[in-house]
Amino acid sequence: MNDEDVGSGNEEQSGNGPRRSREIGTAVAPREEAVEIAGPLPHGFALSRPLVALVSVVNDEYVADIAELNLYAFGASREQALRNVQARIVERYRRLDELSDRLSPPAEELARTFRSLVLPRRA
Repeated sequence: MNDEDVGSGNEEQSGNGPRRSREIGTAVAPREEAVEIAGPLPHGFALSRPLVALVSVVNDEYVADIAELNLYAFGASREQALRNVQARIVERYRRLDELSDRLSPPAEELARTFRSLVLPRRA
């Protein structure tokens, strides 16, 4: 453990890093920001409706988490994490489409959700 791992009990870290508890100096839940993702996705795909991504900082890295799709991505910045999660939406959509005849019932339910949310690119 180094000096950064344990707070003095009197200060709280500001900025985007983890906050420290004033009482015992342990890390508490990171701050989250709800960000709406809408419209175009990579590779010519698009969303049929907006989704909410919760963006937080974990271990000096941004995480964009879309709970509705059980999907998350990391990035060095907030914007990169959001771009990465948009790319993951397309990747997951394509993978579920590839495996459509071999999906378990829970995976088929997830595939239906993706089919309703992701609009394929036009030919």
